[in-house]
Amino acid sequence: EEVAPVCDYCDCRTRPLLAHLGADHERILAGVHRLRTASGAGDADRRMVLASELVDVLEGHGRLEEAALYPELALAGVPTDAMEAEHEQVDAVLRRVAGAGEVEPAELATALRRLEAHIHREEYDLFPAAHQVLDDAAWDRIHLELARTDS
Repeated sequence: EEVAPVCDYCDCRTRPLLAHLGADHERILAGVHRLRTASGAGDADRRMVLASELVDVLEGHGRLEEAALYPELALAGVPTDAMEAEHEQVDAVLRRVAGAGEVEPAELATALRRLEAHIHREEYDLFPAAHQVLDDAAWDRIHLELARTDS
């Protein structure tokens, strides 16, 4: 599978949450590649299974970002509303595919491109910004929120 590695030019992977989210991104991009391949081959059953797998990964991934990271970034003046909206848009399409709903090939292709671009923005803009602008107190709050949501 041809999946480009994600970025770590700013050392943001030293933050455990960002390392975890980055690993998710690699899994998501591999899933996008598999789903695109299955869709191009016209394999509806495989497409449904792969979309379901992506939905599962994206659900946990988005929950981590939206419950802990995005609120702290917003407090620091880094806008995240558009990122959250993209989560909803992509999730809606993938959930329909996973449930064998009607999704035009062009709509799925657009959602997959949107997801790849979203990950690129997080990797090259949002995560480096988080690493640079969030102070230790913000990271402490993030870790407390993660511990709270995990229990």
